[in-house]
Order: sequence, then structure tokens, then C-alpha cells
Amino acid sequence: MKRYLFFSLALALAAVSCDKIEADSEGRYIQFSGATGEWYDGKGVADHSQRVLLEKYTGVRCKNCPDGDAVIYAALESYGHKLVALAIHDSSSFTRPYGNDARLSTAEGEEWSNYFGISAYPTAMANRKYNDGYSLFNPAGGVNAEVDEALGEPTRVALAVTSDRNGAAYTIDVDIEFLQDVADPLTLTLLLMEDSVRATQLQPDGSTKDTNYIHNHLLRDVITNAWGADISADGKAGTKRHARFAYTVQNPLWKPEHCKVVAFISDKNTRQILNVAE
Repeated sequence: MKRYLFFSLALALAAVSCDKIEADSEGRYIQFSGATGEWYDGKGVADHSQRVLLEKYTGVRCKNCPDGDAVIYAALESYGHKLVALAIHDSSSFTRPYGNDARLSTAEGEEWSNYFGISAYPTAMANRKYNDGYSLFNPAGGVNAEVDEALGEPTRVALAVTSDRNGAAYTIDVDIEFLQDVADPLTLTLLLMEDSVRATQLQPDGSTKDTNYIHNHLLRDVITNAWGADISADGKAGTKRHARFAYTVQNPLWKPEHCKVVAFISDKNTRQILNVAE
């Protein structure tokens, strides 16, 4: 299995006797594998910022995608930590690699693409905005209006994610604090993305002259299930929850030093994202 759970003796005993699982020396727990596990009372989140996940569906055979990249890079400079970008490759013909390049697609990217009805490239979403349908747009034409609208939403749930890496192994801590009452069920999605990936990319002039195009914020793996782990919380303002995940990078060709962990909270029914952290 690609997802790993580190069991301690205390966890094994707890599963049998229902005794309380004891925290480690830092007051943290390791209990998640995929979308199952336990949540614990947390200490809260210092940063209550509302942030936006800008997902871009893209492909190496999409000649307009480099223009979309340029717009997104400019937006990242402008919005700073309030904006997180994610480049997703599904299994369409636009993502078929050139020559001996490795395919950049993921199974989760394909599942998302089918669910959200992606049919053109590049296509973007800002926090998976939903209003009787998903708000899909071409990022090459600009992203600020969509990002500004998402940032204008009140912060209902604050989110923080930290990770410690030892070689290819990550320990990931997630803290959640409800700032408003939330009645709908929520999920937490954790993923790994990689920067500085070189692969041939079709250019706006129709050429493939750029054989070393740099692909950044590239979706590599979804650590939870594609649609996330259920968040165990009463949804009341002031509630603080914590979880810890253990994960090992799956592919030896991925470079952990270029990878980042991204977490986002979404409505389980609409998939709309409430907040994101990198």
C-alpha cells in the first residue's frame, strides 16, 4: 500500500482495551492511514487567515498552458501565503508525455478531473467554488477576480499544517480551529506536490523547443484518499482538533527536497474548499 501508518504499542493496546492513547513527548499522536483514524483535541491555530487553493488542470501537450503558468506565477508573487497553487495532470491526450519523459498524471487527478467535468486545458478553480455547479475558468485570461472572491469569504475554519522530513519519510501534523459554527460534514485532504520538475512542454507557438520546461506545484500524490479523511468535530465555534499523519514518498524519481505538503478542508457534500495551508 502506498499509505503507511506507524503503530506504537500504546496504539495497539488502545485498539484492544479502548484505553486512552497516550501522547508522545511533544503531545502529538500518530494514528492516521489513508482516510481512517482518530482526531484529538488540539491547541488551536495562530494564523486565522483565509487562503485559496488555485487548482490548474494542465498538460504537456497544451500550448496555452505556459501562458496560464505565467499568470499563476504572477499571482503567487502578488498574494503571497494567501494563495496556494496546484498543477494537476489527468489522463487526457493533452497529458501524454513526449519522448522518454515520465507521465505526470495521477489517479487522483484523473478522478477529480472526471468529477469536476474538466474538458479544456488549462482550466482552473479557486477553492472549488460551487453554486449549482463548479466555477471553471481559463487561468490564462487572469485569476485575480476568482481569487479575490474566494479570499472575500469569511474564515470559518483556521488550518495549519507542519511537516518534518527524514529522507523520504514525513511526519505531518494538522491543526484545525473552528472560528464559526459549521453544520456540514467536513473532510481533510493531504497531498504532496513537487517543484522544479523538468519535462518537454508544448509552447504557445506550437513548438516543442522547450525540452526542459520547469513544472512547479505539480501534484504527485494524495496522502489521504482522493476526497479526504473525515474530520471528527462537533463543528462549534471554538472547537480545536489535531491529527498526525505518517507518509513516505512513493517514487524514487521524486525529489523530497523539492516537495511540499498541502492540506485543505472541504465540505464533504459540495467539495467546496473552506481553507488551505502549505
